[in-house]
Amino acid sequence: MKVENCQRDYVESKSNGFETLEELHKDLEPWNEKENKRILIYKVMHPGSEIPPDKHMEEQKLAIKLRVGEVLEETKSATLIKHFKFDLNVSPEPQKEESC
Repeated sequence: MKVENCQRDYVESKSNGFETLEELHKDLEPWNEKENKRILIYKVMHPGSEIPPDKHMEEQKLAIKLRVGEVLEETKSATLIKHFKFDLNVSPEPQKEESC
């Protein structure tokens, strides 16, 4: 029974983490498309020159990268806590010795 609860909690914490990561991925897709368009337009307008970085876009990507790191740490912490959680009120059953 306790093993099933731990497994269920582990799966729930993993699924919550994956859902958050999927949401972040969906948020990032339009930004990637916008950045690709910006790069393409710059290449057409200024062939052969170096493409300058978009500071706002870099800040947004850094914020998402930090959030991904937080989600991964939260998921790891939640799963570790669930694995090491046990009831101190339960005494172990005595082992039966086998007769030779």
